[in-house]
Amino acid sequence: ETIPLRGQPSLITYAPLTDLGWTLAIVAPLEEIVAEAQTVAASIRNDREATVQNTLLTMVIFFIAAMIVTFLLTRQFIIQPLVQVVRGVRAITAGNLRVSVPITSHDEIGELADSFNQMTVELERRTQELGQASTALAVKETQVKMAALVERQRLARELHDSVSQALYGIGLGARTARAQLERNPASAVDPLDYVISLAEAGLSEMRALIFELRPESLQNEGLVVALTKQA
Repeated sequence: ETIPLRGQPSLITYAPLTDLGWTLAIVAPLEEIVAEAQTVAASIRNDREATVQNTLLTMVIFFIAAMIVTFLLTRQFIIQPLVQVVRGVRAITAGNLRVSVPITSHDEIGELADSFNQMTVELERRTQELGQASTALAVKETQVKMAALVERQRLARELHDSVSQALYGIGLGARTARAQLERNPASAVDPLDYVISLAEAGLSEMRALIFELRPESLQNEGLVVALTKQA
């Protein structure tokens, strides 16, 4: 039982001793009995708070470490390869077709880098082929210009050697015929025949030159017929 003793609550415990006819009683202040329990409870409360604090601190440290590790892994395996691909694209835009991206993994990022490298190789090959074709086209264009220049020079010589002389002869024969008409009209027949023959010869020469420049039979009937007519 708990009884008041000298103004303080005290705990009394008793048990009868039947063999002796006595009763054994133990009286102790309640504060002394519960003091140790209060100490233990306070210790438990302190340990609980420390345990919670340590647990929270450990969790925070683990979370921060996990975030750092995740960031480093993400940077190494995702961000850095993508940055290298972007740099490669910028290099190609700047005109550098020999750029390549290192393949650091075998996942989707690695497949992207491998596809990018194949694209750059194919692009460089196509560019080289285009450059060669452009060079060949420039050479052919130069050859065509040279051929046109040679053909114009030949045409100029032909006109000077044939048609110019025919026109000069026509003019000379016409003046002679006019002079003969004033003196003796009957004698103007020969100069006129000479003028007519020169005109026909000049016309034939002009037709031949025009045919050489653009033979209609070559376009309409083919090469064999054109060569046959020319022969």
